[in-house]
Amino acid sequence: MKNKKTLIILILAFVVLLGGAYILYSQLGESQTPDQLSVEQQESNETEENQKTLAPDFTVYDADGNQVKLHDFIGKPIVLNFWASWCGPCQMEMPDFHEKYLELGDEINFLMVNMTTGRETLESAKKFIAEKEYTFPVFMIQNLTLL
Repeated sequence: MKNKKTLIILILAFVVLLGGAYILYSQLGESQTPDQLSVEQQESNETEENQKTLAPDFTVYDADGNQVKLHDFIGKPIVLNFWASWCGPCQMEMPDFHEKYLELGDEINFLMVNMTTGRETLESAKKFIAEKEYTFPVFMIQNLTLL
């Protein structure tokens, strides 16, 4: 009998919790419109080009050890992904990036930047890419410096 009462109380508490969450979600959803979540551009006499905020420039190295800067890729959209071979989520997303690279590689710059600092090594990164047969451009960070 005591177990039955406990179970009923738990079920009621769960129903109250779900009902409260639904009401709260509904109220918050109505008060937060999409335009409130975006940043409005300030009006100014500047040209549109000057109003854009660019990512900070940084230097990485290609597979041949040549220095490459982020600003070298201005002109086409950029997919910028920082990854490491030991990173589980990185390993899971890499096939999707590779598939999109094969599909859109001429239209979009794919910058797959390996975090070759600390735990990752140049050898482990290259081995991972070779084993998975990825063909997108891979860049290595040796000393990340924002310019």
